[in-house]
Amino acid sequence: MRTILILITILISSLVINAQSGTPSPMATPVSFKPCTAKAVDIPAIRGLKLGMETKELEMLLNNASPHIALAISGFLYPFQFKDHEQYKGIQRVGYDFYKEKLSAFTIIYNDGIDWKNTREFAMSVATNLHLPTESYLGPISSPGMSCSDFFLLVQDKKITIRDTVADKNADETEKAEAERKKKAFKP
Repeated sequence: MRTILILITILISSLVINAQSGTPSPMATPVSFKPCTAKAVDIPAIRGLKLGMETKELEMLLNNASPHIALAISGFLYPFQFKDHEQYKGIQRVGYDFYKEKLSAFTIIYNDGIDWKNTREFAMSVATNLHLPTESYLGPISSPGMSCSDFFLLVQDKKITIRDTVADKNADETEKAEAERKKKAFKP
């Protein structure tokens, strides 16, 4: 959760700096910006991964998947851990987060197999392949982000992160309620 707040802070800071300097964002100018209205359920799976998939669905993609395998709430997976090694060719590792046993975020870190001219070219390819409007990117050219209806996409050098913003909000509310409960239950 803190990661998404940091990413959003970086994104907003870059937009404020660009606005103060009178320089439009390198990814989208105010004239060409188009809000992203896509929902996570509408975008295709990325290498078999999709926001909202259940823990058991991800476990089934792994080698020797069986009911006794339990993924941590968050962690990393490597290509050799998946049943279909070919589907994960070109990937260094996959980071994942679960909230209430559903995939709430994942990061795919690609290896150097493709030589992109820059992050912008990579970001445009990601948006096109996910059927997202390329005009929805905001932020610095080195790490453009896109906020859609219920998810956030961040593209960095050979790395993409997709977060379920609804799950993030629910997790924050749960943490706040638990902190408040602890305060009320406190006895000196």
